[in-house]
Amino acid sequence: LERANLSEADLSKTYLREAILNWADLSKANLHDAYLPLTSLYCANLTEANLTEANLQGSDLCIANLRKANLDGAYFDRVNLMEADLRGVLNLDKVIEIDKAIFENTIVTDKEREIIERMLARRKLFDVRS
Repeated sequence: LERANLSEADLSKTYLREAILNWADLSKANLHDAYLPLTSLYCANLTEANLTEANLQGSDLCIANLRKANLDGAYFDRVNLMEADLRGVLNLDKVIEIDKAIFENTIVTDKEREIIERMLARRKLFDVRS
């Protein structure tokens, strides 16, 4: 499915575990409750996509465009967001396990940065024992 044009496609509740969707156009696609763990979405266009309650655990969204995507209840445990564009995403504060996502040079506005930093501040990094 590399470079596939899935713009405005209804992919709700679909099973796409380990799918390769690099450079795919998923703009305005409905991915509500989609099962996408370990999926490669490198450079994918997810502008205005509906990712509510989607499971993206361990997926690669490096350099993906998620501008104005709805992330309400999406599961982001270990999602690679390096250089991804998150400007204007909706419901960022409702993303599950975003504190475990990988951020590096992720593109955000001050609003998204504040939400992400607040979520990361709750992250448990150590279990100190004597």
